[in-house]
Amino acid sequence: MKKHMMSMIVLLGLMAGGAQASSFDYDQAWNGTSDAFSSQNDPVSFGDYAKVYDNFTLTRTLTVTEVSWTGGFYDAPSNGGISQFLIEFWSDNNNAPASLLFSETVAGSAGETLLSDLGSIVMYSYHTVLASGFLALENTQYWLSIQPSLNSPAEWGWASSNVGDGLGYQDFLGERFNDAGDRAFHLTTVPEPSILCLMALGLAAMAGKRRNGPLSA
Repeated sequence: MKKHMMSMIVLLGLMAGGAQASSFDYDQAWNGTSDAFSSQNDPVSFGDYAKVYDNFTLTRTLTVTEVSWTGGFYDAPSNGGISQFLIEFWSDNNNAPASLLFSETVAGSAGETLLSDLGSIVMYSYHTVLASGFLALENTQYWLSIQPSLNSPAEWGWASSNVGDGLGYQDFLGERFNDAGDRAFHLTTVPEPSILCLMALGLAAMAGKRRNGPLSA
């Protein structure tokens, strides 16, 4: 095999591997305030009484591999005893959450890390790597819901962000409310596998032309 062919194949592998490792993240950063919306499953007293949703749209087809978020405990100076988080992605119908597309339960408190004690609420950061990624199609609106399981009197809320379109929802005691504002979360993503295949095919075609002679205009 000629040296330039071997170099092209090595380059192809490096580019494909680099694309897989690169992220095209979606971010709605916490705005640093005490504003938060109650989202909680209380297994002992109230059950699945509160769930908050926020929307997002990606400009290209990507697989969501990790989710990070900010939330806190009202009038609770320390960990309120979260046993698990439920991470869900929903389809959209007329700018509202519709059908459940993806659901994953994260055991424990998802790396709960103290951010700030604001008096009325103590804020924490959370993060999880999804066991199976969620494929989000380009220019398609989706909804993310994040809901911990913990017992009263501890009460948890999903923190707010100044990034987004101001559209959000909360299910509370069996009713759905249209809540203005955006929630604080970050999605880590990687290109959908077929995109990497197309990149590899393109490089392979270039390598073939190089083998047979110089590239022509």
